[in-house]
Amino acid sequence: MTRTSTINWKNIGRISLWQFLLAFVAIAVCSGAEKDAQSQATKMTPIVGSSTDALAKRSGKTQEPYLQGETTDFVLFDGLEKSNAAKAKQLYEIAMNLFDEDKFDEARVIMKEVVRLDPDNQTYARLAKLLNQASEKEMPATLPSEILDGLGQKFVLIEPKPFMMGNTLSADEIVKRWGGVKFIFENAPRHKVTLTQPYYMQQYPVTRGDFAKFVEATGYKTTAEKEGTAWGYDNDGVWKEIDGLNWRNPGFSQSDDHPVVCVSWDDAQKYVEWLNKTQKSDLPSGFRYALPTEAQWEYACRAGTDTEFFWGTNDEKDGKGYLNGADESGRPNGKKWSSYFPFNDGYQATSPVGKFKPNNFGLYDMLGNVWEWCSDRYGAYPSGAQTDPQGASSGSYRVLRGGSWYNAPRYCRSAYRNYVAPASRLSDRGFRLAMTGESALSESSSK
Repeated sequence: MTRTSTINWKNIGRISLWQFLLAFVAIAVCSGAEKDAQSQATKMTPIVGSSTDALAKRSGKTQEPYLQGETTDFVLFDGLEKSNAAKAKQLYEIAMNLFDEDKFDEARVIMKEVVRLDPDNQTYARLAKLLNQASEKEMPATLPSEILDGLGQKFVLIEPKPFMMGNTLSADEIVKRWGGVKFIFENAPRHKVTLTQPYYMQQYPVTRGDFAKFVEATGYKTTAEKEGTAWGYDNDGVWKEIDGLNWRNPGFSQSDDHPVVCVSWDDAQKYVEWLNKTQKSDLPSGFRYALPTEAQWEYACRAGTDTEFFWGTNDEKDGKGYLNGADESGRPNGKKWSSYFPFNDGYQATSPVGKFKPNNFGLYDMLGNVWEWCSDRYGAYPSGAQTDPQGASSGSYRVLRGGSWYNAPRYCRSAYRNYVAPASRLSDRGFRLAMTGESALSESSSK
């Protein structure tokens, strides 16, 4: 990415008119022409100049400019009588516009002032920290578009942009189209999310074969093996807790290229820890294996779409060839589903990973096949726009995304949020990994 070192008309000129009015910011180049000092002092017009002395002459008073440091230009709110928090909010909007346009140096300078004005705002502090880290670290000019680690697991580079997270349709419309109870769809309100760091997403869910390598190397016993039970279908087609069900014996036939199931959130984290000890040399500098955050997962699933399903429509019929969900063929015992996709996907339980068409990012099985654990604790989305959300700060449940072979269209949507206890283990639950910058990982893992 090309980085510049000054703030000027070209760099900030795309900011919308309402932001100029809200912030009382006008961009000008100080040409040396002097105007009447008294008239300038009484106007509510911000002044931008190239030196403090020139500003003092124009305003008739000596003031400290808002933006200094690496830049030669600065913005001053001349005579603006607002609280520091209000000024910080106005400048933050400008910084976010610059960030969206990849003008990181300009955004970094503005965010330094935003944090000074409102030091207790954690959203401001996080973005400022990330921008400073990006400036200070000697990162490669470009990250590889794909990574194949020592286990043969393939990861795809995700370079995020701001996106709308949450339901595309209203909860009422979701119930009208696909049934269900309204309140369970009201936990995903639509809101803007900005992810500030590139990350990698595993191309497929973790397979039974790769998980077996971890178990063989460590002797690890999963939650299901230690507790002696997991949830799945019995011989009569009843979904229940079953003795002896685990990742080796999920209640249906699997080969090593199927996604591993009957694994808990705790099991997934142990797999992550093992990879970070044994495979970290395969990663770019500053990256580690992790479960994706819920926001990272949804951005990767949507892959640029703004619809209920990643194939680009709100019609479940268009999902044929894209996912393994509850379908016309019925349950593993042959009984019909009460609600299902209107086609036969060819499988009554899990399918080998990568058998269906990928999304626009080249990721397979993002919807259907198995639910995928995320790093987040479950909680209500915060109100308003969010930057690098990490989930709730407390709570007993962890988030799952994507739906599974067991689920109807209302659950196999990009925005649907499932949540269960971290020790939960079912025969339709697995996980997919991310490779995440260590700064973001430390914030998530500290919860």
